[in-house]
Amino acid sequence: MFNLLIFIFLLHLFECKQILFLFIHFRHGARSPWIGLNYETKTDIFNEKWENEGELTSIGMRQIYLLGNSIKNKYYDFIKNYFNSNNIFVYSSDLNRTIQSGYSFISGIYYENELNSLKNKKFDNKNFPFNLFDKKYYSKINEKLNEFEKNNSNIKNFNLIPVKIFNKYKREFNLYENEICPFFEKAENFTFYENFNDFKLLIKEFLKNYGKIFKIYLNITNDDYFYERFNTYTICDSFIVDYLDQRNFSDFKKIIKKNNLIFDFEEFYNFSLEFCFKFYYYFEYKDKNYELATIGSSNILRNYLYYIKQHKSNKNVEEIPKILVYSGHDSTLAFVSLLFNKIFNIKIQKGIFASNQIFEFYKNESGFFIDFIEDGNLSLTIEYDNFIDKINSNIFEQDKITKWCFKENEDKLKNDNYKIYNILLNYYQIIVIILHFITGFLIYQEFRKYFYKNST
Repeated sequence: MFNLLIFIFLLHLFECKQILFLFIHFRHGARSPWIGLNYETKTDIFNEKWENEGELTSIGMRQIYLLGNSIKNKYYDFIKNYFNSNNIFVYSSDLNRTIQSGYSFISGIYYENELNSLKNKKFDNKNFPFNLFDKKYYSKINEKLNEFEKNNSNIKNFNLIPVKIFNKYKREFNLYENEICPFFEKAENFTFYENFNDFKLLIKEFLKNYGKIFKIYLNITNDDYFYERFNTYTICDSFIVDYLDQRNFSDFKKIIKKNNLIFDFEEFYNFSLEFCFKFYYYFEYKDKNYELATIGSSNILRNYLYYIKQHKSNKNVEEIPKILVYSGHDSTLAFVSLLFNKIFNIKIQKGIFASNQIFEFYKNESGFFIDFIEDGNLSLTIEYDNFIDKINSNIFEQDKITKWCFKENEDKLKNDNYKIYNILLNYYQIIVIILHFITGFLIYQEFRKYFYKNST
């Protein structure tokens, strides 16, 4: 009887859950290799041709389209009321792959298409469901939405949802921390070499299982090549950029056959995913004090706090979005995931293509809560005030970020450069003294010879 009462109580709470605000943060979809592409032939390390470096592929567009569609199906009762562009804000970095992902996401939410062909893992690149730059496509969207608007009298003043782009040149830190902050790359480098022993262990695993085939394929005799920072990463990144059944690997397969080698493509695909995940999330971004994660996630989380505070206070709610969307990168997901690992001891998320983080802000009869959902899995449920306190105590204000990125570390770098200058100067002075000593000694020897000759 007691268990039944608990079940009824929990069911009642669930039914009374009222979502007030959604923040959806995702990585762009599958792309072409961003590193190791031959600029003349546009081919990757496996000699496969791409349109350009780091561009969203049709597979990637589909991934984000399906993500948008799944969000619509999950939150339909909430989303259906907010077709106005004032109520959903979509932001992106200034790269093609994130901008196109933003529009793909919007399309998945607001444009119903024949999804049967999209649910299968095997896609035909030539038959993409829509063209982002086709005016007919947008007219179809408007037709669908006009039809929807007629059947839903509560929807007024619909506008096509734009993708807004953060301006990194104005130091808008969201989605750009590692580009805007001049010290960020130096801190990444330091973190990488701090974690270099763990990196070497992963390279040893690579060499043990796959070293022979890649040495033959790349015509490399020395293992040292694979320990170089980005070389093995380039191999793995080029391997996972699209689904395996969309790739030929014809040259690579010829080498395997010619040398009578065994190579499990699916196995190496999974290894490559794990390698790329560890490469950035652990080796480059996870420093001892979580400084990089804090710098990288502070503005994203501060924006989220601002909106949920507004919605909780119920002030100016008509003027602020009900849905906030960030189309970002594996790095932006990594920063949030690493910081949450520190604060809430949550397992670090693997930011594969189209990975996503959803923050639900809602109220029920017990109060206000936040659900943090990663790739469809609930990672955290936390009471509003507790969440606010924990986030505020772990993120940096903009002044501190600016100081860390520009002033404080510029001074540090100046001091380091000054130290290096002094060291070099000391070395120079020592060398000059030695040269003077050698010169004096040679002159002394010549004088000795001269006096000795004259005396005899």
